[in-house]
Amino acid sequence: SVTRSISETTLEKMSGLLQSFTMTPQKEQSRGGMRRQNSMTDMKLRSSESTNSIPRLRRNASTSSDMSSLASQGPPSNSAPLRRASSWTFDEKMLVQALYKILHKVSKKSPIVLYIRDVEKFLHKSPKMYLLFEKLLTKLEGPVLLLGSRIVDMDFDDDELDDRLSALFPYSIDIKPPENENCLVSWNSQLEEDMKIIQFQDNRNHITEVLAENDLECLDLGSICLSDTMGLSKYIEEIVVSAVSYHLMNHKDPEYRNGKLILSAKR
Repeated sequence: SVTRSISETTLEKMSGLLQSFTMTPQKEQSRGGMRRQNSMTDMKLRSSESTNSIPRLRRNASTSSDMSSLASQGPPSNSAPLRRASSWTFDEKMLVQALYKILHKVSKKSPIVLYIRDVEKFLHKSPKMYLLFEKLLTKLEGPVLLLGSRIVDMDFDDDELDDRLSALFPYSIDIKPPENENCLVSWNSQLEEDMKIIQFQDNRNHITEVLAENDLECLDLGSICLSDTMGLSKYIEEIVVSAVSYHLMNHKDPEYRNGKLILSAKR
């Protein structure tokens, strides 16, 4: 359903925090009395020399990360692409409203961090998403920290952000792999695990999108293992019709919810 899709996407967008980073201010911009903090994370899969600047805590920040050690290894060859240029399968306004309610409610009790992976894709996925998110930022107040990541192609040395994106995330945080060999091994190991999780989430989101486009929903999609999720995501467009036929042939009274046929991940 729409509500479930919003909740699932919101939680996934808020998952994961980068634990060690150096903050480098780009430009200062007054935000009035608001305590909201914005940051942009730049995930660059290319080599770079580490900086010697002294870390300083600043009010709005953006982040840059060089993960050259893992870039040479790359993701598993049988995994689907991390990026998908698909459109929203639900109303953007409902997503932003739900996100604002969560941030507003939680920030009244304790500080909260919102991390948006691949924020360029998130904000540019539909024409009105940027405007809706911009309005959300103007309404937010209290101890809320916003972190956004950006994935840059390792073959291109272009660090410039879209002007509108820079307006929302005016500061940059540069994150680099540790120089110590022992720490680097641990870094790469954790990075590989994180990439697997990201890949799994991306594949599951793709399956959900294709199902929604065909007025279908699978409530127990999370029960499918990582390897099966990869295969299903790769061929979901080709097998969705067969899956519906199989389901209808084996269920005399198929379940419908909000106009969508409910499928099961189990046979």
